[in-house]
Amino acid sequence: MESMTPGEVADHLRVSAPTVRRMAKHYEEVFGVLLRDERDRRLWPLEAVRRVQAAHQALGSGRVASLERALELVRDGEELPQRVTLPVERDVLAELLEEVRSLRVLTEAQGRELAHLREVVQGQGRELPPVTAQAVERTEDVRGAVREEVRAALDPERLRVALHASTPAPRQPRGWWAFFRALNNHR
Repeated sequence: MESMTPGEVADHLRVSAPTVRRMAKHYEEVFGVLLRDERDRRLWPLEAVRRVQAAHQALGSGRVASLERALELVRDGEELPQRVTLPVERDVLAELLEEVRSLRVLTEAQGRELAHLREVVQGQGRELPPVTAQAVERTEDVRGAVREEVRAALDPERLRVALHASTPAPRQPRGWWAFFRALNNHR
């Protein structure tokens, strides 16, 4: 059976040697211990490389919260979840919060205006129907729905996954730096 060294896995996945070591730790927790060579380096069977590559791609795209969870899904033969699309830029989050604040200010202003109009109409001797419980319930339903949407949008786990997905991959060294790094990784 053909296998790859940690350095070859790092080159294949375009990640650093420490990242491959962390991947190996998670892989071994899910799939069992990888074989070792005479120098006590892990040997990666091609199937293990394919598994960790699929899990790493899912993690990098924000479809799962951790590499270990992605490996568990691969182990169990489940499909990796679809890509999570969330606003991850800090500006988008700030805009969302500002929008919620402006809606709150607008709602409060409308409430004051309605109270003033009610006073004006009643001051003219006209009777207005009382505010019904049904109208209050609808208002509470809308408030509850808005709260739930904001909570869902600001869910820490979803934001963490989205932030991880938006983080650019580290640049791979080129030229002499790549040569020295490869030399160092194969020691």
